[in-house]
Amino acid sequence: MTDAGSSPTNFCILKVLVRSHAHGLAGPESDRDFRSVFVLPTAELFRVGFKYQGTRMVKEAEDETSWEVGHFLQLALQGHPLILE
Repeated sequence: MTDAGSSPTNFCILKVLVRSHAHGLAGPESDRDFRSVFVLPTAELFRVGFKYQGTRMVKEAEDETSWEVGHFLQLALQGHPLILE
C-alpha cells in the first residue's frame, strides 16, 4: 500500500490527479494537484489521546488533499464539490 501521510499507519486507498492536469488544460507553470482517501487502522482509532482528523492538506510542489474514508463518504453523500471533482 502507499503511504498517504507522515505516519506509516495511514494507508492510501485512492489517489487521483485533479484540476488542470486531469482535464488536459495544464500549462507549463501549472502545478499538480491530487485528492486521496486513506484508512486509519482500528488500533489507531482506539489509541489513548487520539484526535480525529478527517481532512489533511499538503502544500508543496504537488498539492494533495486527503480524507479519511469515513469523512470522504460523509462528504460524498452531501454532494460536496471537492469530492465530486
